Amino acid sequence: MATQSFSRMAPWHLLGAGSLGCLYAAYLRRAGCDLHLLLRDALSLDLLQCNGGIRLQQDGKEQTISIADESATAISKPIQNLLVCTKAQQTLNAIRAIKPHLVSQPIIVLLQNGMGVRELLAREVPDAIFLHAISTEGAYQTQRFNVVHAGHGNTVLGAIDLSQQEIAQQVAESLRCELSIDIVDDIEKRLWLKLAVNSVINPLTALHRCRNGELLLLSNIDSTITNLCAEFVAVANADRQNLTLEQCRAAVYDVINATAQNRSSMLQDRLAKRSTEIDFINGFIVQRAKQHEVVCTHHAALIAAVKTPQP
Repeated sequence: MATQSFSRMAPWHLLGAGSLGCLYAAYLRRAGCDLHLLLRDALSLDLLQCNGGIRLQQDGKEQTISIADESATAISKPIQNLLVCTKAQQTLNAIRAIKPHLVSQPIIVLLQNGMGVRELLAREVPDAIFLHAISTEGAYQTQRFNVVHAGHGNTVLGAIDLSQQEIAQQVAESLRCELSIDIVDDIEKRLWLKLAVNSVINPLTALHRCRNGELLLLSNIDSTITNLCAEFVAVANADRQNLTLEQCRAAVYDVINATAQNRSSMLQDRLAKRSTEIDFINGFIVQRAKQHEVVCTHHAALIAAVKTPQP
């Protein structure tokens, strides 16, 4: 295979017009990035066009930012650089829909919750170079394509294969805008720690129908968090991640306290009776546990509970 490289001249395509996707699309476009927002159907395309673009509310000010938009079924330019903000469970089908438009050796940046998506996509697009990004930016939509930048955070980006860090650096520079983005060389460890947090907060808030901070009011919550983190650490360390129980517990409590008023995406999906990311969060942990012959009953129980139909 030829050496992969990053093209600064090629436009960026963004897949996934949720809150974070719209936030990034708005800021990147405002910074002058040649960005194309890929929408799943003509109805979404019409809605965005009627909206005049993405309406961004930031620090009490509102601006409508025009976006080059395309239906995933009618893409005009080949896709070289792709930022993926779809939910994990939707990503494989979304990539399959646009696969005919991917050039040889595309750059694909995954900015989403959960783990295991890269492995699925690598089988679908074996010549792609995959990078990962993690963001703590706070955003929500008041209605479709109207996004509120609710809290300033930062984004880190990196390659799991450190031989690809030079490309990751070039990608990070091309995505620079008013949103903070930094290159890191430990993205895999950060992904695992984020998974630890999501595997506790997301399913528990979904089951108890509560905000993140309200978890601390539940009886025996410390024991529950400890049991989930202990199983997680056993699986992560069997996967050569070198994490500690104290690290994971601290990360979970830090996020609960920092996002106390937030409603997790899994809670929102479950209330709306949509599919959740559980298979790519707790499901990923249980899958790796089976591979490493690690007992993981607490996470398995959460999966079963979240998947149980609601009355």
